[in-house]
Amino acid sequence: MSRTTKLLVLLEALICFSPAALLLVSCLRALFDVANPYFPLLSPLFFLCSLCGCLGLIGVIALIIELIIPQHGFLSPKAIQINLAVGIVPLLPITLSGIAIQLSGTAIQGISPLSIVFLLPILCTFHLIWLARRYASKPSG
Repeated sequence: MSRTTKLLVLLEALICFSPAALLLVSCLRALFDVANPYFPLLSPLFFLCSLCGCLGLIGVIALIIELIIPQHGFLSPKAIQINLAVGIVPLLPITLSGIAIQLSGTAIQGISPLSIVFLLPILCTFHLIWLARRYASKPSG
């Protein structure tokens, strides 16, 4: 992979993941905001989504490291696959519900911006997986 391609991969990841990462940070902040009146009700959901998001980001970072510096990854291919799958889980309901609302015709303005914010990391993750397909198919060990 050339130096320019590596730079473009980093730029793609930065653009696609920065809005979702900022939302993840705000979820983590809300999780520990004890003054929030909805804290007991939303705490397990925020914790689960935040944990899945953190694991997904770890998987994406490991995949990018493997793409940029081959043979220097800190996670096995199986661990990266599991982290990426777990990280996509909290993004799917919001993204798919926004697209379903658009397809059903109830949304006049189109797909909501929040759905796009969650769709970008999913598409970027699939693109990174495709770029690292040789690494992802290697047996662990």
